[in-house]
Amino acid sequence: MNLFWHFLQNEIRLARRSRGVGLALAFFCLVLSLLFYFGLNDLLSNRLRLILPLVWLSSIFGGILRMLRTYESEERGHVWDMLRLCPHISTPFFLSKWVLNLFYILLLQWLTLVFLVMFFNLHLSWGFILPIMKIAFFGALGFVSLGSLVSALTVEHNRRDLLFPLVLYPLLIPLIIGVIQTPLFAGAVFVGTHEIWFRLVVGYSIILFVASVLLFDLFFEG
Repeated sequence: MNLFWHFLQNEIRLARRSRGVGLALAFFCLVLSLLFYFGLNDLLSNRLRLILPLVWLSSIFGGILRMLRTYESEERGHVWDMLRLCPHISTPFFLSKWVLNLFYILLLQWLTLVFLVMFFNLHLSWGFILPIMKIAFFGALGFVSLGSLVSALTVEHNRRDLLFPLVLYPLLIPLIIGVIQTPLFAGAVFVGTHEIWFRLVVGYSIILFVASVLLFDLFFEG
């Protein structure tokens, strides 16, 4: 636990130094929301049904850019290789990266939601927003777990920018389909097949989290 807090504090310090990352994230959400608004505003009558898919889509696009930089600081000066020589640090090290990535993805989701509400002129209650963010949160858990693992597996590859999405996207397909099929954005309750899709998202995200921690431990200390 002490190692985890040490690594997490170090990640927070590095994030504070990169002040431009927050501005870039806000600008990305703004541009993407504008594209959604001008491209879809006149095409669909039920705008509320757009919220969850668009929030999830922005999470994937923005998350890919974030995940690629997960171990960027460790690549300099052979820090990555030196860390791999230290025993019993793989799990706290990975979890610190996972927590920070999850924070960025959740922040991206909330910023996108705020911009979409502004541009589409929507009046949403907390009873509508909370279910949307609930399913988006569970989707983010699985996405961050898988992305943090794949980023580590490809960190030393010369064509990482190409290999990373090729490995990540096929494994994300069940999660993507599950989030889109869960009808929370339509205001539906969890009954029948709706509940099955939600359970699929939660279960798959938990499996991805546990598997990513175990596989990272094997890879990092192997």
